Amino acid sequence: MGGLAFKFVGFAVCLFAIFYMAAAAFRNSRKLDHRIREFKKEQEDLTMRRGPIDPYAALSELYAEEKEPGSKRSDTRPRR
Repeated sequence: MGGLAFKFVGFAVCLFAIFYMAAAAFRNSRKLDHRIREFKKEQEDLTMRRGPIDPYAALSELYAEEKEPGSKRSDTRPRR
């Protein structure tokens, strides 16, 4: 009888773990869907305001920030 109780507890623990992982996956997928919708909305807003996205312009802005004397990035040690 002890073996049957042990199997029942093991089955219940496995069932709980499966249920918990399925719920966590569902919850994470809903969060991801929400974040994707927010990102797409941000991208649409950006394209409406200033036209298509130009990655080279964004890169040049980063380099310009790096060369400013008061920026945090310019305080790092020089590359070798």
